[in-house]
Amino acid sequence: MKKLQTPPIIAIKLQIPKIEDTIDLPNPCDPSFTPESG
Repeated sequence: MKKLQTPPIIAIKLQIPKIEDTIDLPNPCDPSFTPESG
């Protein structure tokens, strides 16, 4: 059963970065970032 439960967990972990990349959020590390925009 563990083998069946592992793929969904990995898929979720892979989907999280993809969602973050899709959503354009203010990044403090980004030179164009300003407190007003955030």
